[in-house]
Amino acid sequence: MADVTKRNAADTDLKLQFKEVLERKQRRQRSGQAHGDRGLQAKGMSGPVPQKKIFRRKTG
Repeated sequence: MADVTKRNAADTDLKLQFKEVLERKQRRQRSGQAHGDRGLQAKGMSGPVPQKKIFRRKTG
């Protein structure tokens, strides 16, 4: 019975540690996204519009 309570306490501590690490990771990711909604500054590049490349089979 004592082993079960020790194991449950260890599992709870381990879960808390994982939860704290996950929260720290998510906080770091959110801090890097402060200006993520702005998008790219160069919206349309000047020059010709790229076209799909056409491949033809060689005959003969």
